[in-house]
Amino acid sequence: MREYTEMFLWNTFTDDTVPPENSLLWVQALMQHKVPVEFHMYGRGGHGLSLANRLTDNQDHTGIQEECQSWIDLAETWLRNI
Repeated sequence: MREYTEMFLWNTFTDDTVPPENSLLWVQALMQHKVPVEFHMYGRGGHGLSLANRLTDNQDHTGIQEECQSWIDLAETWLRNI
C-alpha cells in the first residue's frame, strides 16, 4: 500500500462521476489509518472542474463554479503548513 503523509481532497455534492459518498469513505479510511486529511465538500459542480474558472472551462461552459474556486487558496495554505 502506498503511504501518504497528509492528504488534501475536495469534491462537489453534485459530481455525477465521483459520488460524494466515495470521498467521504476515502476520508474515513484515511482517518482510520491516522493520515491527516483536509477535506472540502462544495454544494454544486460537476466532475473535473480543475481550477473551476475561465482558464479551465469546458466546451459547454459548465466548468466555471465560483464557489469551488476557493479550493486553490485552501490548498496553497495547506501546502505551506505541511
